[in-house]
Amino acid sequence: MPKEFCQGRFLLCVALGLLAGCAEKPAAPTPPVAPAKPKAPPAYDATVTPATADAAILAVIEGVKQKHPEALWHFLPESFQTDVNDVLHDFANRMDPEIWSGTVSVLRKLAQVARDKKQFLRGAMGPPGAAVDGRNPADDIENLAGLLTTLVDSDLGDLEKLKQADGGTLLAKTGGPLLEQVELALKLAPGDASLQRLGQLLDLKVRLLSSEGETAVVLIEAPDAEPLEANFLRVEGKWIPSETAHDWIETVGEVKARLVMLSPENLARSKPRWMTLLSTIEGVLDDLDAARDQQQFNRSLQNATTALVPLMGMMQGPDDMPGPDVDDEASLTSADLVTVVVRGSIDPADIQARLSRTLRTQFGLTKEQVFAESTGDDEMTSFTIGPVPDIEAFGKALEFLEVHSVDPKRRSIEASPKE
Repeated sequence: MPKEFCQGRFLLCVALGLLAGCAEKPAAPTPPVAPAKPKAPPAYDATVTPATADAAILAVIEGVKQKHPEALWHFLPESFQTDVNDVLHDFANRMDPEIWSGTVSVLRKLAQVARDKKQFLRGAMGPPGAAVDGRNPADDIENLAGLLTTLVDSDLGDLEKLKQADGGTLLAKTGGPLLEQVELALKLAPGDASLQRLGQLLDLKVRLLSSEGETAVVLIEAPDAEPLEANFLRVEGKWIPSETAHDWIETVGEVKARLVMLSPENLARSKPRWMTLLSTIEGVLDDLDAARDQQQFNRSLQNATTALVPLMGMMQGPDDMPGPDVDDEASLTSADLVTVVVRGSIDPADIQARLSRTLRTQFGLTKEQVFAESTGDDEMTSFTIGPVPDIEAFGKALEFLEVHSVDPKRRSIEASPKE
């Protein structure tokens, strides 16, 4: 509605009121007007899809402020949500149940000790002079304990539930309590730099600079930071950062490549060491929980260091998490895998077959030695393939594709179909 019309209607109402008052009796002195209270923002509504890029950002900020972190989930296009759920389910299906339940048990016990032995923990972390910004490091551990309890009591702590979990539902159920704990930490630790940065995210100022068709530019201003102009794209009706849209398939492909390491063969080989480590940590936590005075607690902590340091070194060995065996002499690890991102309309099965064939020819491998899988849509497909001992040589051998870049550090290749 035009601003001038609103002002005119307001003045007309005031004038009529004054005239009516004058006809009946002299006007009484006008009492002082209290300043209007700022309007409370509307309650977060997940069913509303923001129409503009700036509104999409503000919806996330307001959702987080109102303890609705699922606003982050609804910010994503539906296909992106499907990808996240696929990764969650793939992880849950690959993970060894005994390792996972043992890890959850240890985290739950750690949270319990941090709560029940807070006073001893504070004493063990040093005298008041050792505190940073007036806070003892034990306070951070206590905050962490609260976060851990929330996480392990959610569907994340149950592998069977995680196999069917939905990311949006997880955030809705678990994220609210997590945000409350983070908010408490912000109040207790106003000098904490990392928490300050998190708080600044909620104070962003957003302004739409331009919008045309499926693209937009948004100005984002954060406290004590230079303004940032961010490009946005509309994907499946949702406004998301252009960089996120362009890198999504490659990022998901890399995550799925890492999950290849959670094969039954790999987990069976590393499981004894993981279970030994978990058992040792649980024993240490039992000793700390049983401590009845500061001296006992400190002695248990010292014994913990003696027991855990060698084990941690063992867990970080070069073959700690090897990939699935491909033959008796070689094993496939994440360092052997390459992500090939092909932008454009293609036949994924045909390209995957060609990639596998090129890999076998180039490095003298058999079909059984090659791992390959793909994910994508009509515009972009990400292939995870390996083992690739020389990524640059492999990139040069892909004569059926137009190769645009080969990144040895990220172990990725960008390409498009040849015309």
